[in-house]
Amino acid sequence: MSEAVSRQPAACYGALGVRFDGVHLTLGENHILRRVRWEIRPGERWVLAGGNGVGKTQLCKLMAGERWPTPVGKRRGAGDGLSWLDASGNEVDAVDVLPRVLHVSGEHQDRYARRDWNLRLREVIGTGFDRTDIPLRKLTRAESAEVTQAVALFALKKLERRGFLELSYGERRRVLLARAWVAKPALLLLDEPFNGLDGAHRRAVQAALRVLLKWRCTVVLTTHRDEEMPAGFTRRARVERGRVIVGPVGGRLLPTVASKLTPTVRVASKLAPISKLVTSHKLAPVLIELRNVDIYREWRPVLRGLDWTIRRGEHWVVKGATGSGKSTLLQMLHGSRWPALGGEVRRARFPQGTAIELWKRRCGYVSPELQTLAVDDAMGAGSLLDLVIGGWCGSLGLDWKPSASEKRRALEALDRFGLVPLAERYPREVSYGQLRLALLARALVRNPELLLLDEPFTGLDRAARARMLEEMERRAAAGTTLVVAVHHTTDIPSVVQRELVLRGGQAHVGSPALAHR
Repeated sequence: MSEAVSRQPAACYGALGVRFDGVHLTLGENHILRRVRWEIRPGERWVLAGGNGVGKTQLCKLMAGERWPTPVGKRRGAGDGLSWLDASGNEVDAVDVLPRVLHVSGEHQDRYARRDWNLRLREVIGTGFDRTDIPLRKLTRAESAEVTQAVALFALKKLERRGFLELSYGERRRVLLARAWVAKPALLLLDEPFNGLDGAHRRAVQAALRVLLKWRCTVVLTTHRDEEMPAGFTRRARVERGRVIVGPVGGRLLPTVASKLTPTVRVASKLAPISKLVTSHKLAPVLIELRNVDIYREWRPVLRGLDWTIRRGEHWVVKGATGSGKSTLLQMLHGSRWPALGGEVRRARFPQGTAIELWKRRCGYVSPELQTLAVDDAMGAGSLLDLVIGGWCGSLGLDWKPSASEKRRALEALDRFGLVPLAERYPREVSYGQLRLALLARALVRNPELLLLDEPFTGLDRAARARMLEEMERRAAAGTTLVVAVHHTTDIPSVVQRELVLRGGQAHVGSPALAHR
């Protein structure tokens, strides 16, 4: 294919369909998919649901040509049951398919951090024209204008001069969605596209998807949250026990409902500067105190003049728009980031000069950035069991021989989230949601005094979110102090009654809120 033809938008070729005809997928000794029969016709829009670890992401990888079915018995053809279809229903060769398919997922997003690709925002978006990870050429004037349109559509104008790795998790996701938008693929696979986005940016992405859906493009979207399903998706399917169950056209195929409903928290809407706070817990011992703290990230100011006191038993939710500094603030509380000169962080029973590693042993910490490191082979996190044992010292991977007691406690932590059968698997061998649960088990293995959770529910199905909320509330009752950063109010534990809102580089607090189930 000539260079001139390869640069044409994939939409010029028409939408692609996919047919699964008895497809199997085995990874190692694990049977992921069994005799999957499913047909996606060109131009259809599907929502694919299912619990954590059932194979939704693997189905997307198969459709993207990133994995290949496992041959089982006598097959009917070289495709092992998987084929792509054009508008007339004719099969399309896999070599011709790959340039016409685009897959957006957390794994693709993490690839930039693992390989230290700090490309400029416009460069990342522009790679969508050639569907490469890094720029290979200078964009044409028309392509550059289309990138500018995508920047505006996905509310990225203020971030345009930044590097990709200088952005927050949610901001990076919007950049990759803008990249998909300029690519105009014949088949678009969106694996949990709304992860890390606040309400305003979720609506912006849904509006951009509506523009995309005006083209004749086949779209498959996975999600764990019913409220995130965009308009225009008329087909529903669910993955259960390695098979795909197709719902009626225009119907609703809801995920299994957890036995315990997730709590809803009503938070006071009236905010005041944090310096005006009068807390009902002022007699409780101080756990950590911030005074005159300025926080920078990649030489850019994130928060200014922050004074904040967290007392034992005082549970907080940190809120704010995508990119407002929530992750950076929690990193500083954890001890993996420091304030600018003149700011002070005081930690109870930890005088200045104490090794920060000792403080980290008292903190449980979960974040998207930590999850990115966990799947990086260079970090040597080991199996899920090794990952959880590492929580004893706040490390990823083991540089000591764990004791029988440490192994037992780690297995108990995994068991609380139903992960013992996966204990010997590596982070790359489990789903995004299962790894997030393993990281929470790691955070809890030492019964921490302070639990710092940055978007802990990302990638979790409804049952897993309910289980995590229950565990967080149990730990709070046992004396652990919680600081949780979330975008969904239904993800706030019922024990949380303090709210810190980050807005415009400043921190504000609300009056104590009453939690209601």
